[in-house]
Amino acid sequence: MCCSKNQLFIFFLLLSSLFILSCGKGRDDNVLQNIILITLDTVRSDHLGCYDYAKAKTPNLDGFAKEGIIFEHAVCPSPSTVPSHATIMTGLYPPGHGVRVTGRHYLPDNATTLAEILSAKGFRTGAVISGFPLTRRFGINQGFDFYEDSFYDNTPGRVSIIERSAKESIGIALKWLSQNKDSRFFLWLHLFDPHSDYTPPAPFDREFHDAPYDGEIAYMDSQLGPFFDKLKEWDLFDRSLIIIAGDHGEGLGDHGEMEHQYLIYNSTVMVPLLLRAGNVREAKKIPELVGLVDIFPTVLDMLGIKEELVVDGESLRNIIEAPPGRTGERLYYIESLSGEISLGWSPLYSTMTGNWKFIEAPEPELYRIMDDPSELQNLALKEPEMLECSRKELAQTMAELLQREEKSGVKMDEETMRDLASLGYISAGSFKKKDGGSLKDPKKYIHLEKEIVALYKLFLTNQKDKIFPYVETILKADSENRLALLYAGTAHYEKRQYPQALFYLDRLYQYYQDEIGNEMLIRIYIEQRNLDRAIEVSESSVEFFPDKPQFHTLKGMLMAENKRYGDAIESFKKSLSIDHSNPEVYYYIARCYAITGDEDSSMEAIRDSLMKGLGQPGIYLADPVFRNMKRFHEIERLVDQRKKS
Repeated sequence: MCCSKNQLFIFFLLLSSLFILSCGKGRDDNVLQNIILITLDTVRSDHLGCYDYAKAKTPNLDGFAKEGIIFEHAVCPSPSTVPSHATIMTGLYPPGHGVRVTGRHYLPDNATTLAEILSAKGFRTGAVISGFPLTRRFGINQGFDFYEDSFYDNTPGRVSIIERSAKESIGIALKWLSQNKDSRFFLWLHLFDPHSDYTPPAPFDREFHDAPYDGEIAYMDSQLGPFFDKLKEWDLFDRSLIIIAGDHGEGLGDHGEMEHQYLIYNSTVMVPLLLRAGNVREAKKIPELVGLVDIFPTVLDMLGIKEELVVDGESLRNIIEAPPGRTGERLYYIESLSGEISLGWSPLYSTMTGNWKFIEAPEPELYRIMDDPSELQNLALKEPEMLECSRKELAQTMAELLQREEKSGVKMDEETMRDLASLGYISAGSFKKKDGGSLKDPKKYIHLEKEIVALYKLFLTNQKDKIFPYVETILKADSENRLALLYAGTAHYEKRQYPQALFYLDRLYQYYQDEIGNEMLIRIYIEQRNLDRAIEVSESSVEFFPDKPQFHTLKGMLMAENKRYGDAIESFKKSLSIDHSNPEVYYYIARCYAITGDEDSSMEAIRDSLMKGLGQPGIYLADPVFRNMKRFHEIERLVDQRKKS
């Protein structure tokens, strides 16, 4: 691993002449007209027939592989849907495109996507999405003229529709193709069926009764057959670059993980990658390690599109055309931040080559991957020199990635969190581990995955009374588990059971600075008139979360309660500088100005609030502080104007 040249960052100028790949037999005069990208959500490569899985029923994918290129070892950058797809679409690793965790981040508008480049070159661009995590709210739709995600319905009071079947999505894709097949096009078809829960339709439910995950894959494959047939009928099969890729795998119990997103073993990061370029029909197996990060530059290279871009991947053209082992060793980066962001576990980072895989964790791991693909023999203690070299290599890689780190975020409303929860994706507020505390190693606690997912789903479906058996099971094994402490405290808080809420929230505050937990804690202390403790937590929260307006507001309220009006006004100003749409803050700051005799500033705050149409204007008429102002008649006039408008 450490002897390889780090090729994560390349500045490439793609060839301008069009060509078609010909598997080492030279080039013909045919031109690749179109791109068809099919992503298979949650599909492990070792559960397809073309990857030598004897129990598979995947004749259509296997048949496709027999006429194309099979990349035997392809790795995703993250065991999570949105980060991996963002990498496919940009050629960047998660730090570079900003999507680190499904549901928490979206692809920023300044990202350059494959669809945007192809659209600018005159391609019709269409996408058909089958699962909620890739709906347009997460930004992956950039550059697509047609982005079909209309299946998603989270109408209040109804059960959300969060996915659709391969049959439905392929039907929509074929309709779009029928309207665009005479133009150059880029079609992205996303299929979601193998994602949990595993409920294959008949007859696959009976045939795969004991292996429903395989049944979902078999059903999905059965729908690809008619899709491929139609491509051939329309003479698109031989005029298109077709790429089929998994976005991440599935644990299925390997290393104790049933689903995905927390650990980064091969079960969740090794994915199928198949490629067919035009009318070339000779199968070729590529043994070298490649990555999803390479798809973006490969597509542009094969189309001969000239672009100057900084990307993390490399075109696979050289690997395809060169004899095995002649292209040099490539290094790939993998990460999982899901456990850290939601549970208080350690993040995981990894570098991987064809021979070695290193995982940075509280207990580091090192595997000779070609000899031990199941990662059963951790060589970290037996290979100290390789361990140290790998750790330095990862540090260098991360330093380079973080130099151009992109940050993004999604506002998580209750419906979004609930719908992600139904798919097993957990996300709940911001938090930071307090100084001196170490984060837990995910592999030591992954056995709690089932209870954690159950807790999350019950909480977000408003079945909070049922969470406590799961809370106690989790806390018995992981006493600092952030999600269990937070949700137990919240359940009691919402019922105004403050002593019980404090039992959990005080423990949470002992270990973490938690955005949601701290706010509840401050409000409980205010309710109990424990103002000293409330001030302590509010000041600590402002320090840790300076961009969260609620903590500046709460601190201002506490300062005003203690008659420290100058400090209160400063806190309210900071809150308004972050969020100038909160009527409560305008009311409080106007009140403080009035109490200190600054009627001009008080009137300015009242006027701003009323002119912006914020809050209930009657509160300014009812409060004796305002009624005693010399300019109260102006307040009455402003309120009257607001009511008339």
